[in-house]
Amino acid sequence: MYTTIQRILLPGHALTKRGCEKRTQQNSETPLLSLPSEIRNAIWEYTIGGYHVMIGHAVHGRDAGQYYHKAIPLAADCDNQKLRQRRFQLHRVCQQIRNETVLLMYSLNMFAFQNINVMNGWIKSLSQAQRESVSTLQPPREWLELYEEGKGERFCEKFPGLSSIDISSIGFPKPSIMYEEKCELIKARILTREGKQGLTITWAVNIQIRWHRLLLAVFWLHN
Repeated sequence: MYTTIQRILLPGHALTKRGCEKRTQQNSETPLLSLPSEIRNAIWEYTIGGYHVMIGHAVHGRDAGQYYHKAIPLAADCDNQKLRQRRFQLHRVCQQIRNETVLLMYSLNMFAFQNINVMNGWIKSLSQAQRESVSTLQPPREWLELYEEGKGERFCEKFPGLSSIDISSIGFPKPSIMYEEKCELIKARILTREGKQGLTITWAVNIQIRWHRLLLAVFWLHN
C-alpha cells in the first residue's frame, strides 16, 4: 500500500554485507562524503529542508490505491522551484546519503495531507524513529474541525518531537468570522489539549502565502 512513500521517504532495501562494504568504500572516496560529518549535516539541512511535503492517495491510473508525496518549497517566492524540488531527491544518490538524511527529511520539513484518512494511514506506516523525528505538521481541515468539537486526536503523543502545528488548511472561514480570530480560537484549543511546553501554532498571515499554500494543496492532487 505504501510502495511509493516507502521508496522515497523510507530507507530502501537492505544491501548485502559485501555490497554495503563495497558501496561504503566507494562513497568514502568521494569529495562530498569525505567531508567531516558536521559539514555534511549542514549541507543536508540546507538541501532537503524547508519543504511542504504533501501526502496523498492515488485513486486513478496505474498508481491507484497507492500513497505518494510531492515536495514543494515552503517559500512562496522561491527563485528556482524546479531546482529546489530536485534537491529533495538528494537521498537517491547513494545508500550512505539516504542513511544520513532519511530522518532529517522528517525533522526539517512540514507534512500536509490530502485528507484525514491519508494522514492516519501515513502515521501508521512510520517507524518509531520516524515518528520521533517529525517536527512540523499541517493537519487537514477535517482534523481541525474535529478539534473544534473537542474530538481531535492529540498529536504530541504520537510525535514526541513535534514542535509546530500549522493550521493554514482551515482556509477561509465564514464572512462573519475573521480569519485571524478563527485561527486564534483553534490555536487556543490545540495548546490546551496538547499541553506541551514550547509547542507553537502557526498559520499563513500573509494573504499571498496563504493562497499559495491552499492552491498548491488543490493543484498537486490533480497532477
